[in-house]
Amino acid sequence: MDWTKVLAFDVETAGLNGPLHRLAYLTGDGMSGWLTPDQAEEIIPFFQRAEHVVAHNAKYDIKTLAKVGIEVPWEKLDDTLVMAALILPGSQPKSLLELSMKYLDYDGKTDAKVAYYVNEHNCEYDKIPDNILRPYTDQQLVNTIKLFALWYSEVPQEAYELEMRVIRALFDMEQRGVLVDLSYLSRADGIVTEEMEQLQIELDTLAQQTLKRPRQATLIGKPVTSFNPASNETRDVLLAKGFFLPKSEKGNYSVSREAIEPYSYDPFVATLLEWRKLQKIKSTYLVNLQEAADQNAVIHPNFSNTSTRTGRLSCSDPNLQNVAKNEIVKQAFIVRPGYRTVSIDFKQIEFLLAIFLSGDTSGMEAFNEGIDFHTSTAIHVFGDAKYRSQAKTLNFGLIYGMQAYTLSKRLGWSEDKAEKYIASYFAHYSGIASHRKKILANTRQTGTVKLSNGRVLRLESTKHYKGYNWKISAEAAIVVKRAMCNVADAIRNTDINLLLQIHDELVIEIPSVMPFEETYRELGKIMCNASQYPLSVDYDIWDGSWANLKQGVPF
Repeated sequence: MDWTKVLAFDVETAGLNGPLHRLAYLTGDGMSGWLTPDQAEEIIPFFQRAEHVVAHNAKYDIKTLAKVGIEVPWEKLDDTLVMAALILPGSQPKSLLELSMKYLDYDGKTDAKVAYYVNEHNCEYDKIPDNILRPYTDQQLVNTIKLFALWYSEVPQEAYELEMRVIRALFDMEQRGVLVDLSYLSRADGIVTEEMEQLQIELDTLAQQTLKRPRQATLIGKPVTSFNPASNETRDVLLAKGFFLPKSEKGNYSVSREAIEPYSYDPFVATLLEWRKLQKIKSTYLVNLQEAADQNAVIHPNFSNTSTRTGRLSCSDPNLQNVAKNEIVKQAFIVRPGYRTVSIDFKQIEFLLAIFLSGDTSGMEAFNEGIDFHTSTAIHVFGDAKYRSQAKTLNFGLIYGMQAYTLSKRLGWSEDKAEKYIASYFAHYSGIASHRKKILANTRQTGTVKLSNGRVLRLESTKHYKGYNWKISAEAAIVVKRAMCNVADAIRNTDINLLLQIHDELVIEIPSVMPFEETYRELGKIMCNASQYPLSVDYDIWDGSWANLKQGVPF
């Protein structure tokens, strides 16, 4: 490699996700720059001359430069954070400071000076004097180039190339963002708050009955409740009722959902669980989504391809991947004027990959005959198609290593009954059972799981039992990422936009002037072609909002 053609760059901003304050660069032969926002264009000739443009957590820097109209040459981009995620065990640190101190013998002094100044003056980086900030940034650039040199020949190339494509697809998606109905969020927040207040009154009455407290006074005809569902009084009520509560290592009683859910037949517990559910909806979504929206009522979440052990994408600021489970919140996500929106979801991708990767005979027969897998499992394991729901739990649980105890709790069975059906399941899907056994044996022996794109997952000894789980989940993540990148490449120079990636699903908006059905079906084909296996997709069309879905024409 010609190291004179390597360029590292870094941005300093006025607060997290704030505007550009300084842009710094360093070439492999020692040329450096320290640019103000007005001077940012001076980096463009260096981008053009470089063969490798390197950053740590590049997407953040790219989004910052986009605010001042600077585009990074994607085809030259490298990211040491992605390299670290692909090479190092999942539990290893990923921040540039931690990596530099561990792998480069960096003493951390310039970082410490900046941290001390920020703490001492309670300020953002744009308020740090250049004589303190620039040495820190210059050292970051040196460390970035050194880490790039250390890992360049070690990183699995096929996996790395995919992840760098993912960064560009995520950038496009985050820049576009998704439209929300702020007035709906405000109304929903008010309704949920009123419901929580009513539940709190009910909890106060129930607690009073249990603890024999004096009846509360009223204010303008409205009860004054002193009961706080988040306080230790909840514990006192539960103990007074004679319920068993597990203790933590520190000896504190647990009042978690898992600890108290077995007592949900009790009115106090049932009401408490409902209050907690609404409290989570309010704090996690109804309030946070309003704060996260920009002046155009658009939310621009942050997706990461380096945060999970198996390569699945994660989402933050805010996390939208759990929104799909909540109809109240989904109602807030709406279709842009002039567009139609469709969700395209891979059908049963993990279970299908378990079948294809293992060559399981029973699974392949059901697939080739077009039989619903859950129905097929119900017939062969339970003897009747009416047990499809239980079969679905088996299909998605057992390939991930669900044990008899968990299965018994999930389906309300005894452990003996769960053991019986697990044995029956793996007798029917003997190919999956054999493949799972082989993966787990290799994981116990080597502590690793090798993926089809060359990436090697490293598991601690306490996690070896998750080897098969990680294999299937990671292979599914590879397919979904390829599909997302292929779609992003296909639509980049069009008016079609990728909005969200939710687990195995892509949310895409298509201009109303385009032929809608023809377009979304073509995008579905692009997604399916990302795998060597014959996968299929479902289409759900947004009827005004994410909560109102209509089934599209099947693939």
